Amino acid sequence: MTMSSKRKAHLRIYCLHSDIFFSSNRPTGFIAGTSHVTIADITAVATFTTVQATGLVDTSPFTALPAWVDKVRAVVPGFQKINDAGIEEFKKVIKKVLDDVQGK
Repeated sequence: MTMSSKRKAHLRIYCLHSDIFFSSNRPTGFIAGTSHVTIADITAVATFTTVQATGLVDTSPFTALPAWVDKVRAVVPGFQKINDAGIEEFKKVIKKVLDDVQGK
């Protein structure tokens, strides 16, 4: 089971659109255009950090997304516990699945 190039392209497009969105359309730095974090930011940051964790898409070209993640991380109480710890566990699972698929 490998991810098709079409699905990887969809993930790259998601990252590109999100990066453009944050770099040009949201001067406040939050999705809803508010001066504070909303549930929209919390759910979207979970999606982006999951994409990053898979390692299937090179997210380094995108600069606005990581800045937004850092901003959300700084203002959401317990973000480290809520999101980052789960992402670390997810990375382990993804690595195992990919290793199994590749016969490592």
